[in-house]
Amino acid sequence: MDKSLTEPTTEETEIEEAADEPPAEIEPDIEGLKQPVNSIKGVGPKIAQKLEKLGAKTIYDLLYLFPRRYDDYTLMKPINRLNYGEQVTVIGTIWQTRAKRMKGNQTMVQSVINDGTGSIQATWFNQPWLTKQLPAGMQIVLSGIVDQFLGRPVFNSPEWEPLELEPLRTRRIVPVYPLTEGLGGRRMREIMDSVISYWSLRVPDALPESMRRRLKLYPLSQALQQIHFPDSQESLHKARKRLAFDELFLLQLGMQSQRRQWQSRAAV
Repeated sequence: MDKSLTEPTTEETEIEEAADEPPAEIEPDIEGLKQPVNSIKGVGPKIAQKLEKLGAKTIYDLLYLFPRRYDDYTLMKPINRLNYGEQVTVIGTIWQTRAKRMKGNQTMVQSVINDGTGSIQATWFNQPWLTKQLPAGMQIVLSGIVDQFLGRPVFNSPEWEPLELEPLRTRRIVPVYPLTEGLGGRRMREIMDSVISYWSLRVPDALPESMRRRLKLYPLSQALQQIHFPDSQESLHKARKRLAFDELFLLQLGMQSQRRQWQSRAAV
């Protein structure tokens, strides 16, 4: 069997477009899942080393390298409608970035971001290199909790990424993965998209269909697809529910196994 990644079939495309429909039955490929990450099309030795730093040595490891957060482009808010205390993502253009020296040889970097409806100030501490990474005119995505300073909205130490137009055009929930030096967010998403679309369908599911239906749980393949590239907040919640169930289920099986071993021992 060819282990390399192939173009998604019509059947797989339909699965991605309809998250609530159970994926078609495809024969599990355990040996294929054990392949090293450099067997993935487009992943050479250098990228493989960077993925290994993130804990992914095999294709199976990549399937379980979950996003650390999500940028929900379906729920974007303009800056002039932000409320204090809410966790939100905004998109705008950097008007100005400057660094200030503080007491104790500390540095404060401040950027002013405008989206056409209003402006918000973002502040980071002890990261002086951000003055070069956040130049004026750059389009940026900010995620954080809205605070206030002198009656104006501010972000303190928000997450940030350069704006990529493709996620914005599709208006979807975009995964943000843990990264390492030399491996950017866009490249990481490209790798994960190709891996998830093909290999998630080939992971063996230990739960029988009757149990999944009774407990209203996603098939494992569908849970993996939606935890990486969710179609909605609801599908993300369902994916987390299925994967959390698996963790508890395996833990319970381990405890039962230990109990049987203990009971099988001869009494003193």
